[in-house]
Amino acid sequence: MVVIFDMDGVLMDTVAIHWKAYNDLLQEKFGVTVGNEDLANLIGMSLGEQIPILNTKFGINIDAETFVPLADKRKEKFMDKLVPKDGVVELLRSLKDSGVKMGVGTSTSRITAEQRLKNIGIHNYFSVIVGGEDVTIHKPDPEVYELVASQLGVKPEECVVFEDAPNGIEAAISAGMKSVGICTTYTTGEKLSRADLMVNSLEEVTLETIQMLLKRK
Repeated sequence: MVVIFDMDGVLMDTVAIHWKAYNDLLQEKFGVTVGNEDLANLIGMSLGEQIPILNTKFGINIDAETFVPLADKRKEKFMDKLVPKDGVVELLRSLKDSGVKMGVGTSTSRITAEQRLKNIGIHNYFSVIVGGEDVTIHKPDPEVYELVASQLGVKPEECVVFEDAPNGIEAAISAGMKSVGICTTYTTGEKLSRADLMVNSLEEVTLETIQMLLKRK
């Protein structure tokens, strides 16, 4: 049994921080704001992938080379406020004590992911961290989760993925893995309905929950 976590929005609430920074900048530069409904369709993509969608949606012309560094610089001001989401540390500790292998598969760059995981004190729980630069195609393509499984030396059917985004759930399904959808203010149960299980928080998840999920046909 292997457990794979998306990072942003699952292990830490970086999504809220990202979009506070991005929306502030979008409002300043273009007079637009991305609401929760649109945000649900963007979660799991890199900012570089999101920009063409935002340009089309709002009829604006964001220049990625200019906007991305500004957005990244702005959001970093908020990152010192990051903490693990509710239930994260308890679940990770329980899984580690039971000998369960764990990995992270994220669209965020691996270097950034490693630093943030270290900053909130949970980096050492993960044997493998795969970031955006390690894959050629991002979620909903399954490559990121297939690569985590490959590096851990396990088959896809041995893996359970924790995700907060529809694209991430689709990636897990395409990889042949079980999935748990974490409901948030921007991704409700309806958006995550293709997950094998939906929860409101990792506080609801135990080792037994994961074991039962893997036994399902």
